[in-house]
Amino acid sequence: MKFEKVSYKEFKKHTDSNMHCGADEYDNIALPERSTAGSAGYDICSPVNITIPAGCKRTIPSGLKVQIDEGWCMQLFIRSSMAIKKQLELQTSVSIIDSDYCGNPDNEGHIMIPVRNESHRPILITAGERIAQGVFVIYGKTVDDNAAGQRSGGIGSTNEK
Repeated sequence: MKFEKVSYKEFKKHTDSNMHCGADEYDNIALPERSTAGSAGYDICSPVNITIPAGCKRTIPSGLKVQIDEGWCMQLFIRSSMAIKKQLELQTSVSIIDSDYCGNPDNEGHIMIPVRNESHRPILITAGERIAQGVFVIYGKTVDDNAAGQRSGGIGSTNEK
């Protein structure tokens, strides 16, 4: 497994007027790290400053992609401190990053972090703030598994036939 930054072009494609994103933010994207030797998750930081209004959702572009070995996936979770202190939830509850997501033609495998503000006040997330964590998990297959499809796109493309 290996984390890398997506291209600057890909990073900019997923930013909007709610985020200040330029070359400085791109250059400052930190590759995820575990905080302690006993940590299961790799902390993912926001590369941008973004305010999420009360009751609203926003998708934060991480600027990251990850190469994952076949037979593994990465599960993406909101950091508990974000949930407890700021009342942010991951819009998907848990996101699954498949091993064939990295390098797809739609978005290079750009990891997007969809969050929802469940509080009654706007929440500011600052560039460099740890917002999510990725946990690598090995998964099994049934004895009669015959999946032979090839990924042709980014988010949601595994249900396209």
